[in-house]
Amino acid sequence: MDIFALLDLLHDRYVAEYESAYHEMLGQYEDVAPELSFEISGGVYKRLYTVDFFRRKGEDMGVIEVMPSQSAFSGDAVVRYNDMTITFGSVTWDAMRIEPHPVPAELVGLEAWFDHWTDLDATRRTEGEVTGKVIHSLGIYDGAIELDFGTAPVQAAIEFLDLLRDSGVEEVRVSSSRQ
Repeated sequence: MDIFALLDLLHDRYVAEYESAYHEMLGQYEDVAPELSFEISGGVYKRLYTVDFFRRKGEDMGVIEVMPSQSAFSGDAVVRYNDMTITFGSVTWDAMRIEPHPVPAELVGLEAWFDHWTDLDATRRTEGEVTGKVIHSLGIYDGAIELDFGTAPVQAAIEFLDLLRDSGVEEVRVSSSRQ
């Protein structure tokens, strides 16, 4: 399997479950707002986190996160991309743990990539569509990066891999960030 086919599989399965959850919630709540971004304390890059859905029924309000029923990809695959070796384990689009080797001192271009794919100005949102084509969160930890690609297109993942390579990464291990 090539990298594009694998990323397409992960993306398409997640977005199908995401859209299904949205349509199911429409019958249960007065208001359902997809992909709202919040500033939160600690843990995620720039303290920004995008929830899957904010829902309201009368005075009852809350956040709903879509949890895929299983890993979209549940085997091991090794692919080559942009002079990097990328090993995929069990993973879903919304819960990727990325372990780069060597670990770069700095991720070149990260801020511009993040700002573009969080799209706080909603420049990619199309009226009437459920998805805003945005990432939901990015966490940088000791030796690992955790990414929820949300409803962002495959291009966001490809650009992130390019960013890793531009930062000197030669090998990447991708697994689930879900415990």
